[in-house]
Amino acid sequence: MTSAKFEFLKKSSLNLFFLYAILHAGKILYQKITKSNMLIFCCIRLNEEIQRVIGNMKKNTDGTVTKYINYSDRAGHHSLPVSVIRSKRRTGSVIVNADGSAELRIPLWTSDSTVNDMLEGRAEWIVEKHKEMLIKEEALKSQMPSLTDTQRALLEKRYKKAASEYFPLRVMHYEKIMGVHHKKIAIRDQKTRWGSCSTSGTLSFNWRLMMAPPKVLDYVVVHELAHFTHMDHSKAFWSTVESVMPDYDTYRKWLNEHGQELRL
Repeated sequence: MTSAKFEFLKKSSLNLFFLYAILHAGKILYQKITKSNMLIFCCIRLNEEIQRVIGNMKKNTDGTVTKYINYSDRAGHHSLPVSVIRSKRRTGSVIVNADGSAELRIPLWTSDSTVNDMLEGRAEWIVEKHKEMLIKEEALKSQMPSLTDTQRALLEKRYKKAASEYFPLRVMHYEKIMGVHHKKIAIRDQKTRWGSCSTSGTLSFNWRLMMAPPKVLDYVVVHELAHFTHMDHSKAFWSTVESVMPDYDTYRKWLNEHGQELRL
């Protein structure tokens, strides 16, 4: 092989090597740019989703709006109002109260489309429960003693006074057992709750529990005190309640079945 041919082949090989190196480097650079672009795209999408949720939360502040479930029966066409209550909670729940009124309690970030889906999915149950509660309500009214407004107001005042004296005693009793401490006790006239516990340490109780069996009242006290340890209704929460009151489920069921009877 002549020297000229050898030099030509040598230069050709070097050129091919450099070309390969440039192509390989370009491939790596392209892959990095592609990955980077994908990462940027994902970050943009994530940011958009975060902004959407934040926007939903700003729009859906604490408060109540009313939606309607339309249904028909032998009596005709009906439109059942459902109070949609947004608050700082983690899960959603549907409640039909003793007077037949319906509520949908949901987290702040829940979208309107999700609300509509929830109502559509539970519509049949809500209507049936609403009818059931109205029948019970009429039966209870027929059994209630006939009181004047003045008599009812005086009795309510006495029950509230008794509640403000009795609840602190039961709270102190169970606090020693459970190793927790409250800051304040409030006696209220809640329509849908027997008690509540705030993160600030305030316990609220419904004065109507004074008309319930003592053990049922104690169950509500233990239930709310357990929230100082577990601010939810997890298995750990119910285990705490059971450790203090093994037969709590008996009193819980009593409230569910007879709670609407606690009235004047």
